[in-house]
Amino acid sequence: MIVTADWVLPVCDPPIRRGAIAVVGGVVADVGTLEDVVARRPGDRDIVELPGRVVAPGLVNAHTHLALSVLEGLAPSAPLVEWLGDVRPSVLGLSPDEFGASAALGASHCLRTGTTVVADIVYGLQSRHAAAELGVAGAFCWELLGMDADEMDESLRRRGFPMLGEPAEDDDGRTLAGLAPHAAYSAGPGLLRAAHATARRHGVPLVIHVAESVAEGDAVRDGSGSLADTVSRLAPDFTPSGASPVGYLAALGVVDDAVCVHVVHVDRDDAVVLAERARGVVLCPRSNAWLHNGQPPVRMLREAGVRLALGTDSAASNDDLDLFAEARAVRSIDPTLSAAETLWMMTMGGAQLIGMASSFGGLAPGAQADLVAVRADDGDDPVEAFLAGGAGRVSDVMSAGAWRVTGGRARFDLHGIEEAARPAREHAARLTSEPRGR
Repeated sequence: MIVTADWVLPVCDPPIRRGAIAVVGGVVADVGTLEDVVARRPGDRDIVELPGRVVAPGLVNAHTHLALSVLEGLAPSAPLVEWLGDVRPSVLGLSPDEFGASAALGASHCLRTGTTVVADIVYGLQSRHAAAELGVAGAFCWELLGMDADEMDESLRRRGFPMLGEPAEDDDGRTLAGLAPHAAYSAGPGLLRAAHATARRHGVPLVIHVAESVAEGDAVRDGSGSLADTVSRLAPDFTPSGASPVGYLAALGVVDDAVCVHVVHVDRDDAVVLAERARGVVLCPRSNAWLHNGQPPVRMLREAGVRLALGTDSAASNDDLDLFAEARAVRSIDPTLSAAETLWMMTMGGAQLIGMASSFGGLAPGAQADLVAVRADDGDDPVEAFLAGGAGRVSDVMSAGAWRVTGGRARFDLHGIEEAARPAREHAARLTSEPRGR
């Protein structure tokens, strides 16, 4: 088919007025003006008109926890350590099937707001399967914490971890596996080094929460603060470093080519290290606010040359999984952030960080046919018009060449997904309401 709209935003090329995308077999075959694409493809007669729309690549949510979607609204906004205590019973108590139902719910929420690619933190194969079945692609990274380095391989095998770097058999190469040692305070130096070495050996993403809270900095520097007990329980081989979280991870060699998430409490020296050594940083400003962590120094990171992307974190620590809302939040922190830079962070920036930029994040021949259409008034700045999108203005979403949302309505069984997730949400609600320590 040929999809045409008032504007097409390829991301890697300038906006195209009266643009068009030719889709063949789930892949982009051509991009240009409607007149040019039709002239180059005279045999294509299936033209889908999207008037009053701006079309861009499917969005890339570069940090999610889809398996926690049923926790939405159950753990109120609170400081990080308190919030972790609230959600921990659910993370430990939900079954693999419940995580799968929760991930399907999260993936459906992503699609309805234009996200077709995620970098997801997972606890088993269920999240990956649930997302792929709905048409959501990305990197699915196994969370690692509270274990010794020599336990890692057995833990991954026990949870059905796939061959690193290999696409799943049932997803047409749209997903990859990765590793996610949780943070410096929950994964000891041995585990961090082992995970980093394994990820580098197989060429897959390594994702780690970095400098998210003041408490993390206290724990890493001198072993003090509200996370001290967590360190002793989950990272027994850790010793205080006297350095910042970025400095500590850099000394271990773990920052190299890593995807660092949050990065709120950093200075200019940290930013330089991240620019020189990390694959990039994923900003999650609304989650930072939810967990009382402050806001990332967006402008400082940009000026240092850090590669940036956007993520929502989980629905348990945010109002929703709407990446448009995240974009508005990051621009409120740094008003000098241009519309074009913001769009890049929502698309190609995230795809680059997860190592999937050849297939996602831009509209060009050979890329996956993932796109989102937003209702917008005609004007001279289609990128700003696109960024005004969100839950109420996303009209059409395609992934792998198939329509997932049309006219603002889901093409998948949204009611069935919500009903399937209901028992998991009820179970999670019971677990979060139980007295601490039980």
